[in-house]
Amino acid sequence: MTYSDPDHSEGESRFLTFGMTTNGKEVVVVHTDRNYIIRIISGRKMKTEQSMRDEYAPAELGERIRGKYYESYRSSHNIVKLNPEVAEVFSDEASINEALMELIRIARMSASAKTKANGTPLIEELKDNLV
Repeated sequence: MTYSDPDHSEGESRFLTFGMTTNGKEVVVVHTDRNYIIRIISGRKMKTEQSMRDEYAPAELGERIRGKYYESYRSSHNIVKLNPEVAEVFSDEASINEALMELIRIARMSASAKTKANGTPLIEELKDNLV
């Protein structure tokens, strides 16, 4: 969740974003936007016994901005959720991409020699069946 931070915005709009890392650690990041670039000012892992400064109490924070970066992130990233069985075999991005590129190579070789009776290349049929 992102909040505006007008009390600490001197000449620029600052924001506080509270979130969670991929390994489940809660974090708070102070940042600003400059010409469509996010500049990180500070980032800290929050500890359960840690108390936030009084001015960061939810009731005292500025406007809450849900999904501030959602559209820009979605348009610049291709996130795919893997089935658990697939994730067991392919543990990282490189292994998944290598396997898929090999599948594409094989499909293209096969498609260049064959087409369906209706003239549709088999690569298109493969893509349709994978979705």
